[in-house]
Amino acid sequence: MDLKKLEQKTVKKGIADKGWNLHLPNPLKNQETIWVHSDQGGIDSKQYLRVIHSDPQVISVFSKRYFE
Repeated sequence: MDLKKLEQKTVKKGIADKGWNLHLPNPLKNQETIWVHSDQGGIDSKQYLRVIHSDPQVISVFSKRYFE
């Protein structure tokens, strides 16, 4: 997937410090740039985003509130 063609967002400060995030296999990092996945099917896209993040890149679904 060509990430250059995808919308980018930034993880809000403080999200990376949340307990639930710290326990994820690939946690978000404060101020990390993520890419909005082109396939948003199968989720409530009013409240959530399927994103590509981390290194190695993984696909996850998070609340839209976590991104600027």
